Amino acid sequence: MKKYHIGTSGWDYRHWRGRFYPEHIRKKDWFDYYCKHFDTVEINYSFYHWPKRDTIKKWYERAPAEFKYTLKAPRTITHIKRFKDPEGDLDEFYSLTAGLGDKTGCFLFQAPPSFECNERNLERIGIFLDHPDRRSKNVVEFRHSSWWDERVYRMFEEKGAVFCTVAGLSMPDDVVVTGDTAYFRFHGQNYSTVYTEDEIAAYAQQMEDLNCRFVFAYFNNDLNAYATHNAAGLEKALQNIG
Repeated sequence: MKKYHIGTSGWDYRHWRGRFYPEHIRKKDWFDYYCKHFDTVEINYSFYHWPKRDTIKKWYERAPAEFKYTLKAPRTITHIKRFKDPEGDLDEFYSLTAGLGDKTGCFLFQAPPSFECNERNLERIGIFLDHPDRRSKNVVEFRHSSWWDERVYRMFEEKGAVFCTVAGLSMPDDVVVTGDTAYFRFHGQNYSTVYTEDEIAAYAQQMEDLNCRFVFAYFNNDLNAYATHNAAGLEKALQNIG
């Protein structure tokens, strides 16, 4: 498995037609076109809908051999139950998605913005992190700046979890690595701004300097297909360093 996996958060955006997807390509062929440019994608669908086994099978069969899917965990786990009593839901989620096999990238658990780091929630996250399958790359993205805390980093290291580095959304810009995998989400400002070439080059150098085996990076600034532009720019910047 190679070190860098760079892609976007989703691929099915109508407003990417003419900006990323050529006008003449049929919508049903967009994913095939996407796979010619990127080797990974972050799936948001699974946040809103529990995926069906047949859907997972189709995703597996359609993607190239080295392609990696990262799935966002259902909001039932992160937003409704707020990481409480996760055992049954996690077991079901892992079971439903097992069909991705060697095309599994990471599992992303996105916390709600109101979920702050206090003693109760810190304990809850600690208990939660005892339950995910440690053979998987389990990532937690926080949306409250209080989680950028050394106590949290140590907990993630001890429990084999991945702390997500967040670019944008007024979150701290610290690059945090808590194991052999680093994970970046690039949101821009409210998903609507493009990162400059200099900004992308700086992130590429930070990634190259990290002491880890794998780096996953996804761009979520989907307006005007900025995500595809920045993802391609990051791939190029990393190649230039290498």
